[in-house]
Amino acid sequence: MGHTVTSVAEGSIADELGIRPGDELLRVNGQRVRDCIDYWLLTSGEDIKLTLSRHGIPRTYTITRELDEPLGLGFDSVLMDKTHTCANRCVFCFVDQQPAGFRPSLTIKDDDWRLSFLMGSFVTLTNVSEKTIERIIAQQISPLYISVHATDPQVRTRLLRNPRAGRMMQLLSRLAQGGIRFHTQVVLCPGLNDGEVLEKTIRDLDCLRPMALSLAVVPVGLTGHRQGLEPIRPVGYEEAQQALSIIHRHQMQSLEKTGQRFVFAADELYLAARHPIPSAPEYEDAGQYENGVGISALLYQELTEALPNVSPRPGRQTLVTGTLAAPMLSDWVAALPEGFPDTRVVACVNHTFGPSVTVAGLLCASDVIAALKGMDLGERVLIPRVMLRDGCGPTLDDWTVESLAGALGVPVVPIENDGMALARALAMQPPDAEGEHHG
Repeated sequence: MGHTVTSVAEGSIADELGIRPGDELLRVNGQRVRDCIDYWLLTSGEDIKLTLSRHGIPRTYTITRELDEPLGLGFDSVLMDKTHTCANRCVFCFVDQQPAGFRPSLTIKDDDWRLSFLMGSFVTLTNVSEKTIERIIAQQISPLYISVHATDPQVRTRLLRNPRAGRMMQLLSRLAQGGIRFHTQVVLCPGLNDGEVLEKTIRDLDCLRPMALSLAVVPVGLTGHRQGLEPIRPVGYEEAQQALSIIHRHQMQSLEKTGQRFVFAADELYLAARHPIPSAPEYEDAGQYENGVGISALLYQELTEALPNVSPRPGRQTLVTGTLAAPMLSDWVAALPEGFPDTRVVACVNHTFGPSVTVAGLLCASDVIAALKGMDLGERVLIPRVMLRDGCGPTLDDWTVESLAGALGVPVVPIENDGMALARALAMQPPDAEGEHHG
């Protein structure tokens, strides 16, 4: 059986060859395509041979193209087969802490090594077989993003509640010896994998350099919906201070030995500890911005560089964000040069997941409406685009930007997590044509 073509880009190579939706891809360069990894590797060259079937009749196409010229074929899913789901029962699993009523896609527990390579999703590797490890090494699928949490076998087994979890270091050593590079993370749970356990994890992963590229330490996310789940303490001021002390000490030792820091703290840890966030260069090339590591420093650097290049206009507006980043953004707004419009920063309490969830990306439209009730909002409301599904879809509680604007009675403008976009928004420059939404 092949993979059904669901779309063909107009004017593409596939379109010019006469390939149509409904055709089945049987082979690439004579080899069977198991999934998107095979497809990506087999179609990465200049000379490609595609074998497709239409109404049971196979046909082969020989293609010579520029390396950056896409074939134009689309398939029924990103993996062209079923996503590998999680085999763990992690004590801190965020999916288990969600309120009822969310769309089904938000309850899927994926743990797919292919998504790790393609999209930077963190995986635990507890559901991979020996055959899969051999394939990863043979095809040099690198870099991967791996959730370690603890290198101590007993601690990791307890955290993931999976007897296979304890073989983490053996797997990582095997991958490193096979030439596979990887980024790692620790979700920090006070009393479980902090303190001496965290120290050991950092030391063990440091021994796997240079194939171990970086380690991010991220505080556990706890919602108000943990009924029936194992009690876990949140990362508060003291826990964050202790973790930063360990991380900074290892950074200094690593700098002396290798000239690189290797281990980094998520921005949330600095904010929870009320500790100044390092400058952007101190994050080197950690490659973990999507994990909340160094994103505030980069945003501030981009903002300061962009401000001289925007022309502010008079006016009033409201900028909403989570309770964690609100003090930092308020400081940035207060330091704006003279002549910038009046921007009020409002911290939105997360009533949907619970007040302990403080990041902007998990805010719902209902939380924004509750926070802004009765306020003079000015000419418009700015919201972080990370509130929206894929940056343009509905919020987590399925409100569109247009419906949110209707409820607030003013235009709503989603803002990219980008310094120039923020500078333009703070200057009240018009957004892109599709950036502003009216009720």
